[in-house]
Amino acid sequence: MATAVDEGATYRIEVGRRIGAEWSERLMGMRLEVSETAGRAATTVLTGELPDQAALLGVLDQLYCLGAPLLRVERLESGDSV
Repeated sequence: MATAVDEGATYRIEVGRRIGAEWSERLMGMRLEVSETAGRAATTVLTGELPDQAALLGVLDQLYCLGAPLLRVERLESGDSV
């Protein structure tokens, strides 16, 4: 029987930095949406399915190496839209 750490899931990760689309491949193919508002720092929301929590840790490590501060990490339920 599979446990939560080795099951795939869809995640939404928000960081307090602009991350360009060229990083998508290094971030496990996650979709990147940048939001920029005048007078506020840019944020990027990464959304996508990851095969397990090891892959999630890999994405979080890449974000750390980029100096992107984490604002939110969510595991989405199967009915949530991406």
